[in-house]
Amino acid sequence: MRYAIILLFPPLALLAACGDDEEQSVPTVVPATPVAGSATATPAHAAPPGVQAIVDAALSDDPEELRALIAYTAVACIRESLGIGGPPVCRQGEAEGTPVDVVWVAGCEGEYRRADELDKIPLSLLSALDFYAAYRWPEEFNAPPVAAEYAAIFSRTGPTEKTLAVELLIEGGDLVAIKLGCGESPKELVESDQLEEVVLPPPGP
Repeated sequence: MRYAIILLFPPLALLAACGDDEEQSVPTVVPATPVAGSATATPAHAAPPGVQAIVDAALSDDPEELRALIAYTAVACIRESLGIGGPPVCRQGEAEGTPVDVVWVAGCEGEYRRADELDKIPLSLLSALDFYAAYRWPEEFNAPPVAAEYAAIFSRTGPTEKTLAVELLIEGGDLVAIKLGCGESPKELVESDQLEEVVLPPPGP
């Protein structure tokens, strides 16, 4: 486990070669196609290594691979709950103000969760995922409870066979937040989070 502590392309040209005696074919290099809803796209080989590692772990269908990449944040616990989105509540034997290791998990609303609170939700839902794209996280959204560099978007099939979005936020190669969305499709979540710069497109057909 990893821990962190906080306080509360231009177009490609056609290449041609001509022989003296016979005409040779002209190969064409096709640039990567941007994902729908994005402004720019970067080839997959240029993706930051930390992003690729988390994408690979998410597609492994092994929740333990993702668990190993989570960076927990130490947040001071409180004696009485302030409701959804508030600091974690102290457990028996923990004095108020004790730093406890948590990660931000969000559905329609977000909350801090300890490591032993991740097994059922969200880790149990992070299987049979399909990769959509990874984006640079907008700087203007870098504020507590989450600061991130990248967002990796996946799709999963919901209980009613609807395609739902999953978003994994990445900072320094670590998984710092898990967003299960609130019924959005990947395209809808990309639009609502204002994700534009693609750092890892989906694999081609």
